Amino acid sequence: MHKVNSLFFLLIMLFLGTATGGCKGGHAKGDKSEAPGLQAKDVIGSWGLVQYSVKLKSKGGEKIDSSYVVKVGDVLKESGKKPPRTSLFANGNYREEIVSLQDSLLQLKLGTWHIYEDSLYLRQNIEGAVPTAFGAERSGAKLLLKIKFDMDGDGEKDDLSELILKKK
Repeated sequence: MHKVNSLFFLLIMLFLGTATGGCKGGHAKGDKSEAPGLQAKDVIGSWGLVQYSVKLKSKGGEKIDSSYVVKVGDVLKESGKKPPRTSLFANGNYREEIVSLQDSLLQLKLGTWHIYEDSLYLRQNIEGAVPTAFGAERSGAKLLLKIKFDMDGDGEKDDLSELILKKK
């Protein structure tokens, strides 16, 4: 069975753009068009990660094996960190920070972002980085990001991760 520590590691890995996954909309290289639903103005600003959940499906099945919900602040506080904060700027750049409880910068990621159809794409400014595509929905001061990947190691990208961010 997966432990909260492995969920915390995955949460950071996903949110910081090192995993790849699917989204509903397609993506044409260089195309930065937006659908009427989600607009750049809906996501520009600073966001703090507040909740992470994952639903694991059994291999080849429709059945959900396990489901986890992690309140990010509680888990990170135990490790001396504040929840990750992501700032999406109007010029298409983003900045992600993880800081200690004493506000010392522990990790910094820089990159670019764009919206295509219903998805938010993040790409780190490192050589060979692949964009991470999240299905995205805005509801009030919250942003819901969804991504499918293979967390349980069964070879299928059928495990759903949902991240809830709150506007700061």
